[in-house]
Amino acid sequence: YWIGGGIGFFHVKYNQVIFDSFVNKNFKVRVNSLFLDKNNVLWLGCKDGLRKYKEGKLTYLGDDFEELKTRILDIKQYNRTLILATKGKGILFFDEESVKKITKRDGLSSNMITTLAIHKNTLLAGSLNGLNFITLKSDTTGEFTIEKPFELSGFEVYKIKPVKHKVYLATNEGIVVCSSERDNEQGLNQPLYFTSFVINGKKQEVKEEYHLKNNQNNISISFEALNYKTSIPIEYKYGLKGLDKKWTYSTKREVNYFNLKPGK
Repeated sequence: YWIGGGIGFFHVKYNQVIFDSFVNKNFKVRVNSLFLDKNNVLWLGCKDGLRKYKEGKLTYLGDDFEELKTRILDIKQYNRTLILATKGKGILFFDEESVKKITKRDGLSSNMITTLAIHKNTLLAGSLNGLNFITLKSDTTGEFTIEKPFELSGFEVYKIKPVKHKVYLATNEGIVVCSSERDNEQGLNQPLYFTSFVINGKKQEVKEEYHLKNNQNNISISFEALNYKTSIPIEYKYGLKGLDKKWTYSTKREVNYFNLKPGK
């Protein structure tokens, strides 16, 4: 077994420590994650970046790649590409020659990625507020497509375990189970209720139609669907016709639009 800890990493065989990085290499940096590849190279996700340990030699990759100096919380590999979950800089893809990065700006739910898992050709990335689905190209390393994230407001994802068509998440609020298929609508056949409509900060009576003046252009809509069969947060999708080009997916039950232009 390879074990990472607060003062380096260790190799244990038959219940005996046969290598101690502090004793043998004077290395005592916190190691958050470990990955042993098919070439017997041990990759270390450390407090200060990425390292590799091969044939007794310890190398710091941050000396050659500035992006690899960030804190790494988890490591996975797809084909020849290392996939790194970072604390604050999204997900890094490293093929030993270059580094690619995707962040919240590209569609992630957060730049704080806590854990990773690979299910078929899909990368599952847990964060402090949800689960991200990234489709990986099986024939070309380093290429990907970011799907809509499954937002879990208030749920911090610490570990992911895909099992068949389900994904089990270890979170700060307990175990959450969701579908691994992103076109799944969670079986939402229960009715949706609009609970409030607010115009320029003033709550209005909920009705089917509103005629607003041009300066009544700040609106907030609250809604709720009730489901007593599961404790999983319900995921909604919404869009304002004429403004939003894509659906927005969220477990939040309120939508806000400000400074709307005249129109229908």
